[in-house]
Formats: sequence, structure tokens, C-alpha cells
Amino acid sequence: MTVWYDVSDLVDWPLQHLTGIQRTVVGILSELRHVRPDVRLFRYDPASRTIAEVGLEQLPEVVRVCLLPVANDRAGPGPARRPVPLGLVAPAAAAAPKRRLNWWQRTVVAATPDDIRTAWRHVRLSVRGLVRTLRTRRWRGAAASAPQEPTLARAGPPVVADLFRRDDVVLSGTAGWGLDGYGETIAASKRVHGFRCVSIVYDLIPTLFPQWTPNHAMAALITRWVRRQIRNADLLLTISEFQRREITRYIRRENLPARPVEVIRLGDDPLRPKVATPAATPAATSTAASSPLPRVVPKRPFVLCVSTLEIRKNHVCLYHVWRRLAEARGDECPELLLIGTRYVLMDDLLHQMRHDTTVNTRITMLTSVPDEELAWYYANCLFTIYPSLYEGWGLPVSESLRLGKYCIASGASSIPEAGGDLVDYFDPVDVAECHRLVVRALDDRGYVAAREAAIRAGYVPWSWRRTAEQVDRAIRSLDEGQPLVRSA
Repeated sequence: MTVWYDVSDLVDWPLQHLTGIQRTVVGILSELRHVRPDVRLFRYDPASRTIAEVGLEQLPEVVRVCLLPVANDRAGPGPARRPVPLGLVAPAAAAAPKRRLNWWQRTVVAATPDDIRTAWRHVRLSVRGLVRTLRTRRWRGAAASAPQEPTLARAGPPVVADLFRRDDVVLSGTAGWGLDGYGETIAASKRVHGFRCVSIVYDLIPTLFPQWTPNHAMAALITRWVRRQIRNADLLLTISEFQRREITRYIRRENLPARPVEVIRLGDDPLRPKVATPAATPAATSTAASSPLPRVVPKRPFVLCVSTLEIRKNHVCLYHVWRRLAEARGDECPELLLIGTRYVLMDDLLHQMRHDTTVNTRITMLTSVPDEELAWYYANCLFTIYPSLYEGWGLPVSESLRLGKYCIASGASSIPEAGGDLVDYFDPVDVAECHRLVVRALDDRGYVAAREAAIRAGYVPWSWRRTAEQVDRAIRSLDEGQPLVRSA
């Protein structure tokens, strides 16, 4: 058996750091290759609708440095099982040079090259989704009947991939909704060759909450992808018990084929460049002393929020809390440091933050922060805060706990699974309660110290190796015919 690991959206990854799903895909891959000797990589090309094996040298540098070589690494795709070639692959991106931020890049709405590339990527996805939506019969005036599978773009029949064999497993965890024909090509190939599919569905956010996506077209695009992933899968993986219940309800409500749904926990150790030496230091001991001084050092005590800047993450709550703090404390108000990639639907809030003279010198946004610098911010912040309205897991919460930092977080969705009883929670729409917890953390440093002592004594870190072992057990359960967790 071969486990074919999808790296379709990693081959041409444009940024010099990994975010969200891509970070998870690389985290699992970095260790699954050591847990199983039979892991090989593939990518789907939407232009030709073909699938091909990928060698490590075809992955960008930001991915390769996180993958420690293993004994069965290949110099490139094997000649015996290569499909129709995809053509030239873009060369790996060079490592980003050390860059000092100018004064305008330290402001709340700074736009770095990574921001521009990310925004352009979302624009392309939105345009593709809009074209697909305009092609559906609904827009031609056809009457809507009972729930049906959304109409797919008519880009010709899928090409059956000859890469996979009957005993193989195809593991799909990438953000494949922007790859036209991906799910249909996997489905057509599966009908011919009879291999098995394992799909990772992290959450159903665009499907259940389309108001948090840039537009209807993108929500519809991702929903079509999710439904196809469910139909293709012999086994579904997700990242929290909360999401397992959400996916189970969705499958039943939409009358989709019942699938086993198993839970894997995301690793909370950082993705660092791998060094092939048995004397490597464990990554879970990052401290201020061992972390490099970051490019931007706050001039006053600061509170840290690590999160993509998008409407769902509820930064508006922090804006109102910090406005109250600034009004009451003046120069004694701590800085709020927001670290994350800027997404869409944030223009109005960021405009307020930038032009509100009460807080615009006390809220700073940084992007493209590598793990080494991020460790410094964690080690030197007063505490961390995470106000999200809805999550698949809540990785910044578990990262904060792994580094021994007190965290104030929203109690919504899956976040209490990530924080357990080591985090103080608030209702994400209750600004007054969030403000109360922040004031207590600022004024009662003894309380914070006691909570951090409890974190150091009670939190058990979760490595990407353990995540990979969970994935491995889930794959093996397919052969045994008994899923590890309740079925959908």
C-alpha cells in the first residue's frame, strides 16, 4: 500500500511563511513520513485536470526546510507510475531576506508583499467561484427544487489518474476548493482503480456561516468542495469533537452519504527548520533567551493576539476593550499586538483603528512573523487573548499554553477543547466581560502568575508526531474495517 499525500496547494505556495491549513498540512507531513515508510506526494493540476507525483525538490523552500529527510526519499517522481506530465514546475522560492519594517509597516493596516499576494490569491478564487455560480441553472431561471448537489463548472470530463492503485490510500487535506475539477478527477479515478480516500475537513465555516466569507460565490465554491470531499471519502478526519458533531449534523441534514468521522488533534509545537542530527533540542522549550530579537520590539508592555485578521476572529471586541482601557489609563494602557495575515472584510474596522486617536498608537499589526520571532513575542507579552466567534480548533490558544502563557479566550465552539480549564473564557459578544478579564490580568499580576504556574504544571503539549500517529491509526482502521470514533 502507498499513502498518497496531497500537496497541490503547496507546490506554488507564494508566501515566505505558512498559515492556516497549509501549516497543518506541512505539520502532519513532516512527521507522517517518519511514522510510515510508504508516504509519497502528489499534486493536481487544474489546467490539464491531471495528477502527478511530486518530489521534495518541487516544493518551495518554506516547506522543504520543515521536512527532515527520511531513508525512502526519492530524487523525484518514479518512472514506473508517472501519469501524463504536468509540464514545467515553478522553481522553489528563495529564502526571504531579513527585512526591517519601515514606519508605515508598523501601523495597524500595514500591507506587506505577503498581504498583497494573499489578497490576489483570494481575488482569483472569488472570480473563479463567481464564474461557476453564473454558469449554474439557477442563474438561468431554472426552478429550485429539493436540495441537490450544486452544478459544477463545465470544463470537460475529468481525466482518470493512473497514479493510484487499488490498495492505495489518497489523503487529502489541502485547501483544494480553488482547484477546478479536483474532486471530480479523484472520484473518476477512484471508480476505475478502487483506491480509498481519507479527507480532512477542518470545519464547515463558509458553508454554515457564508456571511464570514468575501462573497456568495466563494461560500458556494467551498461548499461544493466540502460536499465532494465527503462523497469521495471512505473516512473523514476533523480537528475537534465540536467539529465532528457539526460535520455529522451537516451530513444528516443534507442527506449526504454516511461516513466515519474521526478526530485528530493538531500539534502545538512550532514548525522549525529541521536538522538531521540526533542531538536536536526539543522545540517546546522556546524562551526569550533562545529566541532572536524580533524586527519590531514594542516600546511598552503588550498583550498578544495571534490570529488571521478576519471578521470571524472578532477583533472588533478587542478594539472596544482597548478603547476603554486607553480612555481610563492613558499612557499606562498596554499595547495590543495583533500578529497575523490580513484577510478580507476588515477594512471598516482597520480604518477605525488607524484613525481613532484614542487607540491608534496602542494597537499594532504585524504580518509575516516567523516562528522564531513569534516565540519572543509569546515569551515577553503580559498575556495572550483570543476573542474568536467560531473555530475548528483554536491553535493559538494551545500554542500559548505550550509556552506557559496565561490566555484569555472566547468560550465559543471548539476553543474550550484547546484550552481546557487552564484558560479564562468570556462570551465573544460580551465586550464588558472581556474587558473585566483583561483589567484583572493587568492589575492582579499575582493571579496571572498563579494561572501560569498551573499551566506549567498541568498542560501536556501535543506534538505533530502524535498528530501523525493519529492519522496513521485512522488509515490503518480502513484495513481493519472498524473506525476509531463514532460514525456520522
